[in-house]
Amino acid sequence: MASTTGSSPLFGKSVPALLYRNRCDACGWVWTSDSREKQCQRKNCIGEISSKKVRSDAVRKPKDLHIAPPLALGREKRAAARMAQGHFKHAEELESRRGEGADDDDPSYAPPADFNPSMRLSQSGETNNLIGRTQGMTLASTSTAFTRIGARAARSSTDAAMGSRAADYAAGMQPAPVVIQEGYEWCHRIAACLGGPTDRANLFCGGFHANTHMLALEQKLTGKTHLEVQVEVRCRQGTVMAEEIVYRVRKPGGSKVYEDSIDSQSTGFSADDYKRVRDALGKWLRVYGRG
Repeated sequence: MASTTGSSPLFGKSVPALLYRNRCDACGWVWTSDSREKQCQRKNCIGEISSKKVRSDAVRKPKDLHIAPPLALGREKRAAARMAQGHFKHAEELESRRGEGADDDDPSYAPPADFNPSMRLSQSGETNNLIGRTQGMTLASTSTAFTRIGARAARSSTDAAMGSRAADYAAGMQPAPVVIQEGYEWCHRIAACLGGPTDRANLFCGGFHANTHMLALEQKLTGKTHLEVQVEVRCRQGTVMAEEIVYRVRKPGGSKVYEDSIDSQSTGFSADDYKRVRDALGKWLRVYGRG
């Protein structure tokens, strides 16, 4: 029978021959432990944990091993402080640093700790007032082709690509869009973490909470290069001011399509919404989206 312990060159003591490498699907935090973890080690993170067995001799760096909560908490506080001080001027800058570019099967992947999706979640839940709000409006629908998920694309300024700030663009709309405390953002149709470019053809103006809804989907899809996505955006005619976003996922040429409709001007997106959206897509992936 194979031994269950071995000598660790990192610590000079016996450790289990098999360890678990745990990765939080929400914030991307990676750590190694001697048991399968059920909860993220980062304070207030609500992500699901994916665990894989690894040999102890495959753990190459001390930082790959279990990170104590005080260290995680310190990083969390620093990230929150940087946000409060306006270190990131736009949410798009946060998105560019959220660390979602690696394939899920890469056990050495450990994204930066600057971003946690819980930073974007609201106390109030998601809203949908499409029918009442768009009555009498002329909307134009544009859609990407079904696009294979790829490696992270290079990022550049969304403001530069569009020639203005999304908040200023939304403020010039008549009738005025829904008032959202957190404002409006330039949203990617195909996210950069899924291989989408940062150019005019791939950007539209959407609400902060709708962009968070899309983030929840994108995080679940990152690295799943056997799938393809299509994003349809219904905008006010002659503008890129979105009223509705329809997100679709399928296997190339497949008939089973996952579809999620998003109110682009929702006034909230809570932790419950985040879990609901990820759970629904996760269920579809387990049945129809396996590689």
